[in-house]
Amino acid sequence: MAKNQVNNTGLIASIIIGSMLLSGSMVFFAMQMNGGPLSSDDLAKEIQAGISAYVENAQNKAQEPENVPTVDINQDLSDDDPFLGDANAPVKVVEFSNFQCSWCGYWHENVWPKLKETYVDSGKVKFVYRDFTPSGFPAAYPAALAANCAREQGGDSVYFKMHDEIFKNQSLLAQGEKATFVTFAKNIGLDEAAFSSCFDADKYQEEIQNDMAVGRGLGIDGTPGFVVGTVLVKGAEDFEKFQQLIDQQL
Repeated sequence: MAKNQVNNTGLIASIIIGSMLLSGSMVFFAMQMNGGPLSSDDLAKEIQAGISAYVENAQNKAQEPENVPTVDINQDLSDDDPFLGDANAPVKVVEFSNFQCSWCGYWHENVWPKLKETYVDSGKVKFVYRDFTPSGFPAAYPAALAANCAREQGGDSVYFKMHDEIFKNQSLLAQGEKATFVTFAKNIGLDEAAFSSCFDADKYQEEIQNDMAVGRGLGIDGTPGFVVGTVLVKGAEDFEKFQQLIDQQL
């Protein structure tokens, strides 16, 4: 797994559990063949062999193409999602992100401010945020829902206020309890009753699911993922990488 890209943690758990089960089966089989208990060295070898076999099998399966429709990277991927910058900017940067992903938080703290100052605020880049909410992150979906409910009250500028509030308090997301996001809504001055109503109604489920489907269709399998113009970028790359790609396309 790349160090700057977070995939579904369920895969990690399945590898651990599966390797334990597989190695246990191999140990039992070896004991049957040998006619008795294994030595500690042989036992360790059998367990390691079982783990290695399971991990290799999981890696091979992970490389198999998912049964999702391919998305044309050359089309306008902005959809109706929130954006910052000039709507007619010459280059679009579309991020597929997960509010609970630590590398997404890192990117927004360390790379995004410079990208915004250099390209978005100057009118050269239209930056679009789209949701990617894998099930292994329990707060990812409710955080995406909270941001969309914030947008309902004040448009894209308020969306990004909630966006910033969530990333700033990423350590508090836990399981994605509603009370956490109500607090965030208060912090940025939203109407609490309207926000709660929107959140309870799960009003933007289709929108959030569509974002993820498009991301998967582009080949994004972890977060963060970006489309810079017509170039797919996987992982929390540094500013220089984005600078190079943007300047090439301006």
